[in-house]
Amino acid sequence: MEHLHLKNKKLIIPLLVFVAVTCLVALVIYPVVSASPKGIELAALSLDEGAKTPQGEINIGDTLLDQIASATGEDSPISWVVLENEAELDEAAEKGTYYASLVIPKDFTATSVAAQMGTGEQSLPTITINQGKNPTIAATVETMFMQMMSETGISPNIKYLNPVSEDLGSGAIVQQMSYMLAIILTVILSIVLFVVIRTGFEATKKERIKSVGVQLIYAAVLSLGIGWFVSFFMTTIAQFAVPFAEILLFLWIVSFALMALFVGFFNLHPALGALSIVTVIVCGLTTALLPYELLPEFWQSWLYPWVPERFAADGLAQILYRGGDVLNSSAFVLLAIGAAGVILMLLSLLKPNHGFLKKQNQVQGEALAEE
Repeated sequence: MEHLHLKNKKLIIPLLVFVAVTCLVALVIYPVVSASPKGIELAALSLDEGAKTPQGEINIGDTLLDQIASATGEDSPISWVVLENEAELDEAAEKGTYYASLVIPKDFTATSVAAQMGTGEQSLPTITINQGKNPTIAATVETMFMQMMSETGISPNIKYLNPVSEDLGSGAIVQQMSYMLAIILTVILSIVLFVVIRTGFEATKKERIKSVGVQLIYAAVLSLGIGWFVSFFMTTIAQFAVPFAEILLFLWIVSFALMALFVGFFNLHPALGALSIVTVIVCGLTTALLPYELLPEFWQSWLYPWVPERFAADGLAQILYRGGDVLNSSAFVLLAIGAAGVILMLLSLLKPNHGFLKKQNQVQGEALAEE
């Protein structure tokens, strides 16, 4: 009877696994199927000085801004930020704050009046698209901008900030392929590293310290190898025009940080290691894959701020699209994650080794028995 009861309990396990896997898959897929753009900030600046006419002073630039802003409803995915001067515009461009900006020239009204009178040509507004902020969103913003301007009957000048080379493929494919390939290899080698280089239940403290040291050395070497392989794959096999050395070094940081974190959790307890990998993959895969403006609110508020993949993706974007350095803001966050992993590995040394203590007590007991 007891055997039958135990057997019935085991029959529940497949159902529990099914429910767990279904929930995890839903967490990964839901942001993709529910993705909708929102909170895309665009800058607008009118330098128009207006003009005097027989009917009085007019400012067509301000009217144009009002017309565009009024056409943007509350449910629109974009929002306008009206800037006061060119200094604010330059600062925003340097920081890459906005996806695009609309600048109306100072003689816009005067030249518009002259064009209507047939005595000159109209100066045109300038739209600057920040492709490097996110190529996918930037392409959408450019299309939306052109639709809005066509409704006004004006053909603006188009400029690009941080232009993305065609050699980098369409959208953010290079960025996504690079960090995803690096993370997949990191997960696999983290598991192998823990399984192959770990101490047994009866290891002494000296042996455990040596094991952690060897794990750290291998983590540094393997993560460097991952960085080299992904860079080699992207430049030689996929033939994308990416900076080899910069991508190698940054992915070295990404891979080492995650490998140290995973192995550190594994050293504390295998279940913690497995949980850390599942958490990082399930919570971070889609969060980093989609632009921030396409994520559901829960992902924006609770997952985007901390998932490592987000920093890996953003750091690569800074290098590939915005001319950033290897040691960019995301790299420092990843280095902090790596430091946390090293601390976990060291903390695992403080974990009591029950196997060693049991063996030691057994030896002492046998010695007492002989006496």
